[in-house]
Amino acid sequence: MPRHRYQSRGYRGHNPRQDDNQKELVAALEQIPGIEVVVIGKPVDLVVGYNGITHLWEVKNPAGKNRLEPDQADFIETWTGRPVAIVRDLGDCLRELGL
Repeated sequence: MPRHRYQSRGYRGHNPRQDDNQKELVAALEQIPGIEVVVIGKPVDLVVGYNGITHLWEVKNPAGKNRLEPDQADFIETWTGRPVAIVRDLGDCLRELGL
């Protein structure tokens, strides 16, 4: 059974431009109790909920180009909520969550 309603309604569809490491990061995060992950793709890759806080993350592959698309850079620069984090591996994710 899906962890939440978004997974069953197609919001986690295949993103052809998805960084190679995103799927494994999501799978690892979903194994940690209390963490909820929703893949949105744009304007950032992931919405992560933990301990009552919503995090917005852009996933980049450490072996890739590691650059933001212009619309992503604009969103990150102008977003007035919690800062958007760029994560590359599980260590980055856990640091962002304070774990």
